[in-house]
Amino acid sequence: MVEHGYYLVFGSSTVEIFDDRSMKNLVAKVSMTGNRCFPLSLKYANSVAMKATIEEST
Repeated sequence: MVEHGYYLVFGSSTVEIFDDRSMKNLVAKVSMTGNRCFPLSLKYANSVAMKATIEEST
């Protein structure tokens, strides 16, 4: 996750995952299990498609 730009904060048997350096947008909070791992599984609720256009003015 770190290689993809996320910021992880470990403490109190949890890890909090933020999407950027500002640490304002919490993506997930995961509790530590008995074997000292932080299992995370994400499921997509809905598929979303977005479209953007760029117009150039001369």
